[in-house]
Amino acid sequence: MDRSHRENKNLLFRYELLKARLEIRSFYLENTVKEIYENIGQVLSLVRMQLALADKQTKEEADKIIASSGQLVGQSIQDLRVLSKSFYPDADILNNQDFIEGIEDILVILFSDKKVVVNVKGKIQVIQPELRLLSINILREIIILVQKSPGEIARLEIAYQSESVEITVAYKGLSIDIDNKTPAELTLFEKITLINSDVKLTTNSPGITEIQLIIPIKLAYK
Repeated sequence: MDRSHRENKNLLFRYELLKARLEIRSFYLENTVKEIYENIGQVLSLVRMQLALADKQTKEEADKIIASSGQLVGQSIQDLRVLSKSFYPDADILNNQDFIEGIEDILVILFSDKKVVVNVKGKIQVIQPELRLLSINILREIIILVQKSPGEIARLEIAYQSESVEITVAYKGLSIDIDNKTPAELTLFEKITLINSDVKLTTNSPGITEIQLIIPIKLAYK
């Protein structure tokens, strides 16, 4: 790789890293807003209704209502504290060495009605922070494409090797396009090759498609 090509690839890598940070942050923030509106908002509305009725009850009943409302408010505060951690999820991914946790968080958000188990094989290796962030964002995009196909994850497996990680996403649904051209943006396939990863799509059984990613533990350039 000559110097000019290496520098161009470096700049593109840095651009995609910044873009991935913003995309992941936006993804988590959208979910946080939804959680606050649909769950915490409803709980606090219930508290307001309970307190409004407390004045019309006996002292004993009012005390029970106030105690119950206090517990609900306390739980809401705790939930808000947990959600506040998702304001900068990109920083958490870069600082937290747990690659699997980042993937599981995304699966919980996208498939909240169905638990998707991540099967892990081999000795867990620490993936280079920037590579970890880009890989998780690529997986996020793949899982969103599966969800929109529409489809569901049948199996997700992470197999660690000494110098790479093989990720297999098996899903039920229509085929997805990872090389869909977008003006001025890299395709999903191009993002995968940018981090020196390989990808393969296969259909091993009727209705089941497997996407296999082989991601290196470290990149030669940064």
